[in-house]
Amino acid sequence: MKFAEYLNKLIDTQKMSVNELADSAGVNAGHLSRVLAGKRPTPGPKTLKKIAIALGADYEQLLEEAGYLDLKLGKKLSVETKQPKSLELFMLHNEVVFRQVLLSEGQKKLFLRIIQAVVCNDDK
Repeated sequence: MKFAEYLNKLIDTQKMSVNELADSAGVNAGHLSRVLAGKRPTPGPKTLKKIAIALGADYEQLLEEAGYLDLKLGKKLSVETKQPKSLELFMLHNEVVFRQVLLSEGQKKLFLRIIQAVVCNDDK
C-alpha cells in the first residue's frame, strides 16, 4: 500500500477532513492535500510526528508506512547497518524516537550522558 493510501485511510477512520487534520497538526493544508493525492513526496519524520499526534495514530507505524522504519527488522531503513556506527554521531545527526516520542536535542544529549555513565562505569 502506498503511503498516501495509508494516510487517507487513517484520516477516514478518524472522520477528519484534510483541513481539520492540517489545522490540528499545524501543517499546510495544500501541501497535505498534494501528499494525499500522491503528487508530493512523503513528509519527513517531524511532520509525520505532528500528523500522528493529530490523528491519535502510532508514530512508529506511520514512520514504517512512510518507509523510514522497518519495525519487523527493528532498524531505520535509511541507515546502512553493515558497519558499526557511532551511537553518539547517530543520535546527534538523526531524529531519534524512543517509545513513540521524538527526542529533542537536549533529550538526546541527556540520553548519551546516561549511556556514557553506564558504559564507562569503573565498577570491577
